[in-house]
Amino acid sequence: MKKRILKKVIPILCIIVLYIATTEVLRYLIVDDTKSYTRLMLHDMYTEESNIDVLFVGASLVYRSLVPEIADQYFGTSTFNMGSSSQGMDASLVLIKEAMKYHDIKHIYLEVSYDIALLEDNQDRTQMTSTYIVSDYLRPSFGKVKYLLQASSSEHYINSFILARRNWEKLFDYEYMEDLWKKKNTENYRNYQWTYEEDDLEYYVERGFVANDSEMQEEDFRWNSKGYDRIKVEDISSDWIRYLGKIIDFCHENKISLTLFSAPRPEITLAGKENYDEYCAFIQEIAGEAHIDYFDFNLCKDEYFDSTDRTFFIDAAHLNTKGARKFTEVFSGFFTGQIEREKLFWNTYEEKLGQREAMVYGIAGPADNDDPDQVLFKIISNRKAGMAYRIAAVPQEGEYRLIQDFEENKDFALPAGEEGVLEITWKMAEQPAEEHNLEFIY
Repeated sequence: MKKRILKKVIPILCIIVLYIATTEVLRYLIVDDTKSYTRLMLHDMYTEESNIDVLFVGASLVYRSLVPEIADQYFGTSTFNMGSSSQGMDASLVLIKEAMKYHDIKHIYLEVSYDIALLEDNQDRTQMTSTYIVSDYLRPSFGKVKYLLQASSSEHYINSFILARRNWEKLFDYEYMEDLWKKKNTENYRNYQWTYEEDDLEYYVERGFVANDSEMQEEDFRWNSKGYDRIKVEDISSDWIRYLGKIIDFCHENKISLTLFSAPRPEITLAGKENYDEYCAFIQEIAGEAHIDYFDFNLCKDEYFDSTDRTFFIDAAHLNTKGARKFTEVFSGFFTGQIEREKLFWNTYEEKLGQREAMVYGIAGPADNDDPDQVLFKIISNRKAGMAYRIAAVPQEGEYRLIQDFEENKDFALPAGEEGVLEITWKMAEQPAEEHNLEFIY
């Protein structure tokens, strides 16, 4: 009886072993992960000799924002940054569970980005990169298989389970394979260390933190594509909500303290949204029902973290190294009781903007538009009402054109492909004689 069973089982096991070996060889030859942050992050987690007590989890706003080296000094314990690019809430759950296999996690700080919350439900996913960024470097387990099966519709399963299939066209590109072979046969790659290149401004540091030494330029700071549209809370993914609930339940069942937070973005981005408090209220309601805390660091007062300081950011969403170090000090100081809540936060984002002098920050756009001949834009200011704007365009080829003459409307359009100077003049309703002027190159 046993022999008959073995005769059936052994061939199956041989096929499985052969399959794994073949896919791993092909993966090594044609899948370029030499610049993967997650590969290094998960290796650090798996091989960390001391216990990880505090875990930071979320998308790129996490791995660019919190420096474990600094956080350790405040918390007096071992912290770890478990962020990954566009990390969905289902990915956060599987990463938390994976970390729990190897470490006795005491507290998790989970970042809740609105742009991640607004991604499509799992079965509607068409872009799987953010899923594979995580799954490719998880150790084999039933949890990993379950994650991949639930992360998308069945049409993506082949690419999910056969990594080399995604780069199949490279199989006979011998120049590419030779170059990749050289990259992977370096001491840094084999030892899971970042390979620095000349003028390398972005690089993996340790324990999940990714540094970026670049700085947002004034022109990029004033033209903000991320600030155009309102946050459509009604379109938040049902799967995002469901997996957030699963994380809350998992932490409760395993007696892990859980805190929700939002990492800071440039003020110009959120001012452009004009309904950020609506999203804050949505998260606060979830946190309240679960009896956990939620803290939004976009409500920080300037003396602790000034979100109008472009030198803290690399783009319209992410902190650079300077900003991350500053934010980690504020974040850690607050959660270790060194900064009082009342001193650190405004009550609402509207209150934060309202205490500033009225001003125009910049221009939001370009935005999606059904008319190919026009591009949509919007003035970003720190007032929803009470400001009137005159908008004029001075194209490189053409005459001065008045688009709008002192109206509260902030939205306008420009001809596609046109270049020139945009003149914005604004004034307050209660001070109509006092005009302010700004120019933007478009």
